[in-house]
Amino acid sequence: MPELNIDFQKHIFSQMKKIMQDSIRACYKILDPVKRCHSFEILGYDFMLDDNFKVYLIEANTNPCLETTCPILSRVITDLVDTGFRIALDPLFPPPNFTKRMSH
Repeated sequence: MPELNIDFQKHIFSQMKKIMQDSIRACYKILDPVKRCHSFEILGYDFMLDDNFKVYLIEANTNPCLETTCPILSRVITDLVDTGFRIALDPLFPPPNFTKRMSH
């Protein structure tokens, strides 16, 4: 199989990021109409690529599958959920600082 000479971050992820930003901008007023404080939602985006590596949005889900059925999904989904909790909860309930030594 020939090696693809493409920078994923530059050529593919940048398109995905732009599509996700545009979709949020298009509906941000109705995502949380009651303006709840201290809440978050994880959205799932499905994309496809054409032969020229152009990215197309297939769908966006408000209840994405969070199954960790393979090592890559296990790492990505675990990091995603952990980061979501850190962003939403750490400002309200700061984690303990375990680096300080307890004095006796």
